[in-house]
Amino acid sequence: MIILLAVGLAINKWLMLHNLLALGQAVKVQSWLMQFVLAEQRLLCRAHMKVLEESFASGELESDPANLKYFEDLRSLEAEGRYEAVLIQLYQLDKLMDEHAQYDQRNL
Repeated sequence: MIILLAVGLAINKWLMLHNLLALGQAVKVQSWLMQFVLAEQRLLCRAHMKVLEESFASGELESDPANLKYFEDLRSLEAEGRYEAVLIQLYQLDKLMDEHAQYDQRNL
């Protein structure tokens, strides 16, 4: 996704610099590319949040106050449209959980 955005922006800039695309058109293309990224981030957030909900419901994740507060905070960020911040937090959580799983496997 990020690579697609970078390539799209580079092509857009090249076309504009070589007078093959007017400034107004270049701005529209750039805006469209950014909207695409935002839509993808929104979909990723929804999918991750659904997995978290199901993990709480199944008991895979403990429903203690700290976990529930963290989940509420993520929901608030999502509601504010701060999808990138939510995804960063979720990726960090996933990495931490993987590290704990590897530690548990080594100490069995």
